[in-house]
Amino acid sequence: MPFPVAAYLYHREVGSGQREAQDDVAVMITGTALAPSWAQAGFVARQARVAANLWLQKQETARARRKRSRQVDKVMRRLLRHWPAVFTDPVPLAIGVTVQIRAGMGKGVTTTAIRRAVHRWVTSVGYLSALAGGEERRNLDGSPAGVPSQEHRQRARQQLGTMCAQVPS
Repeated sequence: MPFPVAAYLYHREVGSGQREAQDDVAVMITGTALAPSWAQAGFVARQARVAANLWLQKQETARARRKRSRQVDKVMRRLLRHWPAVFTDPVPLAIGVTVQIRAGMGKGVTTTAIRRAVHRWVTSVGYLSALAGGEERRNLDGSPAGVPSQEHRQRARQQLGTMCAQVPS
């Protein structure tokens, strides 16, 4: 069990009203008995609780992020299987394509998962490059849907510039 959680759980089991428990928690947190007074021991115990809660929040956040990533991967595979004309090679998608995808995917896939998958696709370097280059937008079946506006192409160039600036040299 990770250190902050162990200290917090030990403190909760023994009880916060006992000086010995607080001293033990202080020793567990600091490695030495640095809390000679009741007030300092209470402070260290509160720090242990805060550290334990932060650690648990980070673990939950990481777990949720991994779960969302797996869901998006699953939806991306389905998108590629259903509409290979637009999800094999990056081409600019028609405006409002998320609604069409939702209608075509059927049950079992949430709108949020679809939005996340489309977001991953439209923020990829290949997609942004195609959009910035002015390639024609496509419907899900691959038919033309018009040329991207100058504003959309400029925004894609800006996003690509930001992405390139973030890459370490």
